[in-house]
Amino acid sequence: MKRHRSKRVSNRTRRRASDKKRWSSREDEVIRTLYPDYRKLQGHLPKRSYYAIRSRARTLGVAPQRHIWTNHEIAKLRSLYSRGATRAELTSVFSNLTSHQICSKARYIRLIRARREPYALGISPLDAIRKRAAAQGLTLRELDKLAKTKRYFQQTTRRVDWEHLSRAIEKLGGTIEITWRPLSTA
Repeated sequence: MKRHRSKRVSNRTRRRASDKKRWSSREDEVIRTLYPDYRKLQGHLPKRSYYAIRSRARTLGVAPQRHIWTNHEIAKLRSLYSRGATRAELTSVFSNLTSHQICSKARYIRLIRARREPYALGISPLDAIRKRAAAQGLTLRELDKLAKTKRYFQQTTRRVDWEHLSRAIEKLGGTIEITWRPLSTA
């Protein structure tokens, strides 16, 4: 006995984009009230997928819109990164984006921020060591590793630890010198 295959095609394969169910005002209101909680939204809208709900939330303006980077913005980001701009400078230029969004984009397009000279702490031995390390192309992390000082130089501490300083001075090729001021006779 032969089995005949039905020529009927299932509804699933025949469905078109125009067959999609339109959003009702009740569904829109549910999205507006429960927006950040997608589990509750899916519970209240069982016939809608997660992605459909997410898309509708963006359409309604409830969820934040994704930023699409233009070539002009990317060129500006490249020039700022090559100059070594700080996060504060980046967020002031791209005021509509968070610093996380900006840094994520820079990481995605593999930008490397230029090294900046370390800022002065006001303690001459620390400042001299940090400047010398920067001149030799070392980061503060590399300096700590080289001098075996854990995170002393990275933490921008103003506490002077002469043992750490002497190790760093030795590794950077310097010497410690003592000079005395003349005694004043009173």
